[in-house]
Amino acid sequence: MRAAAPARLSWKEERELEALTERIGALEAEQAELEVRLADPAAWSGGDGVEANARYARLRSEMEEALARWMELEERAGG
Repeated sequence: MRAAAPARLSWKEERELEALTERIGALEAEQAELEVRLADPAAWSGGDGVEANARYARLRSEMEEALARWMELEERAGG
């Protein structure tokens, strides 16, 4: 009995995987920028720190979702 071959990605899923790779890169860049802003004490005195901190929290959630989906698609693609 032969083992089932891994399911191939559909055309749409292949495009999604490509887009996720780019999106994750953009999220990582934004995360690095926010970390610099949050480390600056001046940001907190002007209220920018609160806004940046809220975005950082949302960004972490977006990153986790994107990475989970990327891993799922990569696994299915055999990568």
